[in-house]
Amino acid sequence: MNKSNLKQSIKQHFGILFRLRDAYHAIINNYYAPLQKYKYGSFGKNSMMQIPASISDRGLIYLDDYVRVRNNFCFDGFRGKLIIKKYTAIGRNAVVVTSNHTKTVGVGQFYLGPLHTNDNCKDITIGEDVWVGANCTLLPGCKIGRGCLIGACSMVNKELPPYAVAVGCPAKIIASCFTIDEIIKHEEIIYAPEERISRAELESIFETYYTDKKSIGKDNLTETDILRIKSLY
Repeated sequence: MNKSNLKQSIKQHFGILFRLRDAYHAIINNYYAPLQKYKYGSFGKNSMMQIPASISDRGLIYLDDYVRVRNNFCFDGFRGKLIIKKYTAIGRNAVVVTSNHTKTVGVGQFYLGPLHTNDNCKDITIGEDVWVGANCTLLPGCKIGRGCLIGACSMVNKELPPYAVAVGCPAKIIASCFTIDEIIKHEEIIYAPEERISRAELESIFETYYTDKKSIGKDNLTETDILRIKSLY
């Protein structure tokens, strides 16, 4: 009996052992490995990666402080990094891809992934205070600006300016999160002075992207609320 036939015979008679092996690897890769913070590029304080999660290379993921990634997160990258800045939350079932395969003469699609032939690898950056909704997909090279809101089931493949509300496939800007005055008040609460976006910068951003757009945020915190929230930052 040759080696191939022997392996097939073993699979037929001891298939349960192979299924147990696969289940073991699934548990390790999806439940245990994502919690090993020291294997990430960085893992900030009070950040969390919920399980299960499917991550091709934790060393390519950089989490700042106060980042929350919900369960069923999938990261697929060969060289491109994922950088997530502080105060950002990623909803369930998000898919982040920093490496795309390019159709190549002589290489079947089945082999393009393992061989990394002509891979298109680009970093993805998600700014501070961003909400990425459930079931979103982020593709190589996209950059999501500070304070953005990405609607559920959207696909982002480009750069989005600060405080954009973007939805769809591909995602398009439909609104701003706040008015200029609301952004200034918001940033005075959660950012140090040197981190804030200036009014001049905001006016330029709004003139470029939001002249015909509404804002959807609210400004209804009481003084007590503000004091309590400031103590968190």
